[in-house]
Amino acid sequence: RHINSHVLRADNRIQNGQGNAGNITIIASSENNFKGVYDGLNINEGPSSGVTSAVDFGTLGSAGDIAIKAASLFMNNKAQLNATSQGKGKAGEVFINIGNILQVNNSDISTASTQSSGGAIKIIAKDIRLFDDGDVSTNIINGTAGGGNINLTANTIVALDDSDIFSFSRDGQGGVITFITSVFFCTP
Repeated sequence: RHINSHVLRADNRIQNGQGNAGNITIIASSENNFKGVYDGLNINEGPSSGVTSAVDFGTLGSAGDIAIKAASLFMNNKAQLNATSQGKGKAGEVFINIGNILQVNNSDISTASTQSSGGAIKIIAKDIRLFDDGDVSTNIINGTAGGGNINLTANTIVALDDSDIFSFSRDGQGGVITFITSVFFCTP
């Protein structure tokens, strides 16, 4: 099946109240393209495309997990793939299994929590490419809980042009970042 849309956002969000956001699973036999911000006239305006499982501020609950399995995944121009909690629950986890290339160009793969523990990110791909501020991150904005672990497994991992891989916790310990690869290349 094909979905052709200028803006596609799979968004599973809990607002005001109590409850966990749901899990999101995408299984595709071919490549996936998340093309970020597009309004039909100016590619830098409008809502961003991507996948989000989130709990909003003031809600008691945890974000759901996101799982993607595809031949290739290309994220461009501020596309988002994130599992976040702005409430009292933990961030969700992100699992990505790509048969060929994962390319993140000026886009983000992230988990974040404002008040609890961070979700892990696990990526398996033949090759991982981060370009032009393409980031993979886990973040705890407030509190002493630990940031989520990041595990990247690929033949090659390349991070260029201000792209980052980081796990942060403001008052606690950041998560463990693990690379399982033959080649890692980055620029400062």
